[in-house]
Amino acid sequence: MNSNKDNAGYFSGMPVYDGRLTADLNSDFTLPDYQSEIRRLLGVRAQIAPEGEYLGNGNAELSGKVIYKATYVGADGELYCVPLSESYSFSLPFDLTSHAVSVDDVTVFSQIRSESVSARVLGPRKLSVKSKLSCKALALTPMLHTPEASGAIPQSSLEHLMGEADSLVPKRLRLEPLTLNDTLPLDQSADNVRAVTCDSVAIVNDCSASGGRVRVSGEVILKILYCNDAESDYPLCATRKLPFSASAYCEDADTDCDVSADVYITDEQILVDDNGISSELILSACVNVRKNERVPFVADAYSTDFATESIFKDVQVMSALKSVNGNLTQNELRSLDELKLPHDFKIIDVFARARADELLTSESGRLSLCGECTYFVLCFCDDEYLVKELSFPFRYELDSRYTADTDNELHYCADACAVSARARHDGERLFIDGELNIRISLEKKKCFQMLSKISAGERLVKSSGAMTLCYPDRGESLWSVAKRYGEPISKLKKQNSLADNDISKKKYLVI
Repeated sequence: MNSNKDNAGYFSGMPVYDGRLTADLNSDFTLPDYQSEIRRLLGVRAQIAPEGEYLGNGNAELSGKVIYKATYVGADGELYCVPLSESYSFSLPFDLTSHAVSVDDVTVFSQIRSESVSARVLGPRKLSVKSKLSCKALALTPMLHTPEASGAIPQSSLEHLMGEADSLVPKRLRLEPLTLNDTLPLDQSADNVRAVTCDSVAIVNDCSASGGRVRVSGEVILKILYCNDAESDYPLCATRKLPFSASAYCEDADTDCDVSADVYITDEQILVDDNGISSELILSACVNVRKNERVPFVADAYSTDFATESIFKDVQVMSALKSVNGNLTQNELRSLDELKLPHDFKIIDVFARARADELLTSESGRLSLCGECTYFVLCFCDDEYLVKELSFPFRYELDSRYTADTDNELHYCADACAVSARARHDGERLFIDGELNIRISLEKKKCFQMLSKISAGERLVKSSGAMTLCYPDRGESLWSVAKRYGEPISKLKKQNSLADNDISKKKYLVI
């Protein structure tokens, strides 16, 4: 029990929105005249590029671009890839009327990903693309919980039962965009080289906070597919690793903070010149800083002068558990006969898309993230380009355990990203190797019963000189006995020689 009520009930991270939304996009695209006509479409993949967040009265608008990359065989029989883009928007509704805060106090954590994408050819230079996006979001806001009192109850007569809860202190920082440049040198003249496409993915290797600053570092895996007529009859694939680092000021950031980052590639440019194949990438990073603080709140109250009635309400409080950033290796194989591939085909490139599905809890409490990774193997077979699509499940076990109960709910946000993918064959089997980056943030929602309102009734009439003996029932506490008789806690402790609030060894109490 605690009589200190200063700043009691100020929770910094109360959920006002926690849900998942989907959006279906459908657009037609016309390729520019300088782009080769489409003879046969091999596939379209999607990449999400978040751009902005707008907080309005009662909702948050999340917007950005979906960047499609359509790979196809041109009219000349050569391989091409064209980037296309489409805007998206999600609206997250929330109600702040019961929190007495402004929209500027709202912090939104979101995860937007592509669930599926398909396309069909409408004309020599025209495509129709359909895609489905999902948005998992959590919106948090501060809340000051102050019990309401009705009637003339003197503050000096009130006894308070105080509780404590871990409350999440959230911060989300948007860092300044980073520009990365790289050049792939070529031995031959640039006249013989044509860049087909580039693919890049950002990997966060380290996130930390100390001394009022947050720091993020990692590397971008850049893969360039290009044709070099002087060197090969097939497109060639080159992989580059580009390191990056960034930091930003964050008030109260220290080593006790849990820090994670989402890094996106918002723009890719490649150019063939006399120096080689030059590339320029624009990175956008959002850093999530989470810290728990211990918050006292009023769980119950009564008056020693008046009969009182207490009204309670259940409140969910969010607290941070941990962030996980790990790697997972996949090694799979398939029979060439099963895939209907000849034994002498040529592997040109492999790209992959990973999807995190659900976080499972075993009977022992161990957590595992399950999902699926789909590999797209670009091949040259019988004088034709083709793509073989292969999907494999994955399971990533965390070193954390979680014991569920009725008052606690595990909350998480998880993402899986395919960092690299390779394929080879021995004439009989196709071997697939993939590296996945796993990112998980774990929170806990705990339900607390707090005092919402206390109402005064009639004045208590107490007999002077009378002694009352109370025989507590099993499970009763000193608080429940004191509240029943309207007596101060300190008086009961003194009369019964109690050093603390434990009455389990007392057969009776003198009131």
